[in-house]
Amino acid sequence: MDNKTEQQLNLIMQIFELLNSKNIPIWLAGGWALDFLCNRKFVNHDDIDLFIRKSDYDKLEKLLIDNGFEIVNKKYHQTYFIKDSLYLDIIKFEDFKNFISYVDLNGNKTFCLSENSFQLTNVYFHNSIKLLLISPLGQLILTKLLNQIFPEMKLRNKDLRNISLLENMFNLKNINIDYDKYGLKYLTS
Repeated sequence: MDNKTEQQLNLIMQIFELLNSKNIPIWLAGGWALDFLCNRKFVNHDDIDLFIRKSDYDKLEKLLIDNGFEIVNKKYHQTYFIKDSLYLDIIKFEDFKNFISYVDLNGNKTFCLSENSFQLTNVYFHNSIKLLLISPLGQLILTKLLNQIFPEMKLRNKDLRNISLLENMFNLKNINIDYDKYGLKYLTS
């Protein structure tokens, strides 16, 4: 394991240990979540993607700053933090009548992911630390929905690789994503 990977893994464990002790739920997403779900590391990661309820975000921000993190960039729905050259991408979501809403980069358009994307959360224990991971289906839905809602955000090679891995490893290749069930809902801001 290379040094950066080991540092990121240690950071994930520290964050989850800290937030578990404060009863603040947070979900690991993106490449690191896929690595945990598949129980192996596929590629090196630029950052660590985490989802948190908007209602818990201020507590998280204070905890991170108190533990040496700095804010690099802050938008309505997303904040990038850095500590020791390691990046965290924190994405806030809102509970909205059993849906999870997300706002685009301009803050104009909101969509909602249903609880179904999160209810299948995988719980993973690493060195007795409890990690919440967005489920394989939730990961697939997030990746595909983001591309449909924001066509200007083209799928990157790593997104295509992750879609392929999720579809093949978790038998999701022929799944028909029911956007009514899984939550593609547009709202006006």
